[in-house]
Amino acid sequence: METSLVEVETEGIERCKMLENQLEFIMGRCKRTSKDNQKNKKTKRNRKTQQQLDILSEEFKKDRDFGKARVRMLGEKTGLSEMQVYKWFWDHNEKG
Repeated sequence: METSLVEVETEGIERCKMLENQLEFIMGRCKRTSKDNQKNKKTKRNRKTQQQLDILSEEFKKDRDFGKARVRMLGEKTGLSEMQVYKWFWDHNEKG
């Protein structure tokens, strides 16, 4: 039962291809996991404090319109980003 050089070489190539496929699978999973972790970090939610909500509500009662200067001022006053203030006003205008 001699094994020819061609058979050994063929088995080696097949084994190598199998290992490459396994490695690609593992690397694909690692990339997905890394992307999922990044996605989770981006979507971490910080709730607004009661003080921030009180300030926003009071300003909303005064005037429902929100211009850029007003949003910027409220952002500085509350410590929220302009986008967070804008979205809060937008959501509350939609409610009613």
